[in-house]
Amino acid sequence: MRWKFWHQLFLVIFILFFNLFVTRVRAVESPGTYVFSEDFSMGLGNWQVARGQTSMWQVIDGVLEGRVDTGGTITELVPIDAVWQSDWRNYELELDLLPAAGVDRNLAWGYQNPQNWYEIHFLPSFFELARLRNQNVTWSESGNFILTSGVWHHLKLYTAGGSHKLWVDGVLVFDLADPDYEGGLGKPALKVGTGSVFPTVVKFDNVSVRLVSDPREIFLPVPAVRQDDPVWAMAEYDSALAWSGTAPVTIERWGCALTSAVMLLRFYGFEKLLDGTPMTPASLNQWLLTQVDGYLGHGWVNWVALVRLTRELRETWSTLSQPLPQLRYARQGWADWLTVGKELILQQLTQGRPAILELPGHFVVAHGSNFDQTQLLIRDPASSVTTLEQLNVAATSARLWQPSYDPELMSLSYWVILIPRGLRVKLFDDLGVPVTNWWLSQDAPGTLGIDQSQINPLSWQVLTVPQPPQAQKIRLEIARATGDPEQDGAEFWPAEAMINLPFWQPLTVKFLHYDDQAEVRVKELTVRAIETPQVWELDFTYPAEPMAKLHWSWFQWREMVRQSTEQQLLPPPAAAKLNYVAALAQAMETVQPDQLTNSITNQRYGRWLIRILAQTQTQWPESTNLTAIDFLHQLLQDWLQLPTDVSLPIEPSLPIETPLPLPP
Repeated sequence: MRWKFWHQLFLVIFILFFNLFVTRVRAVESPGTYVFSEDFSMGLGNWQVARGQTSMWQVIDGVLEGRVDTGGTITELVPIDAVWQSDWRNYELELDLLPAAGVDRNLAWGYQNPQNWYEIHFLPSFFELARLRNQNVTWSESGNFILTSGVWHHLKLYTAGGSHKLWVDGVLVFDLADPDYEGGLGKPALKVGTGSVFPTVVKFDNVSVRLVSDPREIFLPVPAVRQDDPVWAMAEYDSALAWSGTAPVTIERWGCALTSAVMLLRFYGFEKLLDGTPMTPASLNQWLLTQVDGYLGHGWVNWVALVRLTRELRETWSTLSQPLPQLRYARQGWADWLTVGKELILQQLTQGRPAILELPGHFVVAHGSNFDQTQLLIRDPASSVTTLEQLNVAATSARLWQPSYDPELMSLSYWVILIPRGLRVKLFDDLGVPVTNWWLSQDAPGTLGIDQSQINPLSWQVLTVPQPPQAQKIRLEIARATGDPEQDGAEFWPAEAMINLPFWQPLTVKFLHYDDQAEVRVKELTVRAIETPQVWELDFTYPAEPMAKLHWSWFQWREMVRQSTEQQLLPPPAAAKLNYVAALAQAMETVQPDQLTNSITNQRYGRWLIRILAQTQTQWPESTNLTAIDFLHQLLQDWLQLPTDVSLPIEPSLPIETPLPLPP
């Protein structure tokens, strides 16, 4: 047995070296994979006694021997948890067994504890097969078979989905199905026992376990990756120092969506990034930080950026022998998880597509289901649970991924809009047709268990238009939502009010325009939270840089004056003057609609209003909000394209010094 010792020593050294220099992503255990092997040349380090005494087991010359010297005694040996994953339920167990003494010879599988297991019990001329559940025999079978004593036998056991088969030396002993199979999990168990005849001595060697598939189960080999792996757990997630408040800033805290993305990408064969760096949460986090669109808002993984990444990786690393797919992303929500959402995910899994599930404050990857589809198998980046039901929460939405090995047939175009919550948006294509196919996402990077008061209070929402119109010129209407569906209008989305959002506070809206190859061009707009729509025209005509043109109106300007007065930012006398002049300009706007922005008349009204603002700041300093004054001043300057020098003469028909009557 000396060769076994050197062989095992080499493996130990290799594994230690590998763990030092290779990123710690757990290997995929899929059907057909050998997941456990033991020849006992290194002792019993991979085993533990589940019942009986440790002294009943010993390794002699590289062979395991189990010995029971007293009557009515059982001992069982099972793999330790460190070498056996809890979701291995369907497998093929092979081993060599020699009955050395006694009449009882046993083998157990699906072993959970001494009260729950399957067992084959060989007696001198027959066998008994039994299922013990909660210490009660719920199913049993028997048949004729003689297991010869004193010679080695090779046993192969198949267990999957309640089906059980056993071969001894290549001869099929039984092929039976448990009629009450409930999808239980459990380890193989080496077992030695006695009844009235004792002692019993049984020898074991060359144990191996290979995973198999249950035709009634769905199992997609998604690798298990954890966000709390010490290799990257403490790395800063995104730029969390800027937005996480007093909460931790690490991948361990926020990286559930990021880590779920790594698992899904690795499932589809994307094992490394463009520079050859292994695909891990740390490396993907760095890649996202280098992209103009990698993260959105406060740490949201931009799934569309990952679409572009798969295209670049496919173009770089795909080969004829190992082709990589192009992935296209879609977001799917539902009204009810159990009746709608779960069925949709099962359909995806049946097609061989894992899905990233959004839970309240968390993300996981669904990669299969049990035999009767009552449980979804998941990879949880934050824990060792294996089914969604163990978390006892309902999924709220999913990130679905469609692979294609013929990417020429797949468009990767999207529009993505990042806006503060409380604003409503309406989109039109270059023909003026409203765009209505969109997804709304208000998911956070991973806030499970975090007090929301610890996080930067400004909240965001992401609006995504998949496969948008082939329009390079787009019109947006942006306004503050009132929360009243009738006032907001059904064509605007989303209609959600934001409390205490001053109209003069500048807010940023980011528009990301993705072409057919998911190449992105970005335009940032500065907007205000006013109820009347601000109209923007975006021009993404290639190769020109994205340009935006804002359409204001005197009605909108008067609305801001009204809000300023209601919020006590302007004294009423000044507001009355501003409103009166703006009303005159609005009347002129109706007469001359084709000369809205650049007309000489509008500029004259604008200069008049700027002088009133200056007087307001001088005459009522204690009752005037300087920020609001500066905003109104700058808006007029930019909107009406006024010269910097506002001391230009004003027509006599618009005397600035004459007291103005109150507006009607």
